[in-house]
Amino acid sequence: SLANGMPIFTGARVGRPMTDSTWYYRPGAGTGGHGFQIVGYDDKEEHYICANSWGEQWGYRKSGKFFVHYADVDSLFRSYVFLPYAKNFSTNSMASNEP
Repeated sequence: SLANGMPIFTGARVGRPMTDSTWYYRPGAGTGGHGFQIVGYDDKEEHYICANSWGEQWGYRKSGKFFVHYADVDSLFRSYVFLPYAKNFSTNSMASNEP
């Protein structure tokens, strides 16, 4: 999905604060659930780029975004499902790049 420009909607158990001072997700015991989108990835930096729902006054360079190291994915998404965005969930639309 990401390689085709389609975000992935997901959620995770997160702690407080959810990120460190460089806007990377902090692994550890989560105190609550939170939903967000995975909107991209950077293989050079080995992280996913995630868009938060808290607005653009939050996050990396006030973009509303934070990062998840590839190595932290298992701890972050242990009990949640990735859901690629599509118009509807028929087999034909899941293969489409159209939002």
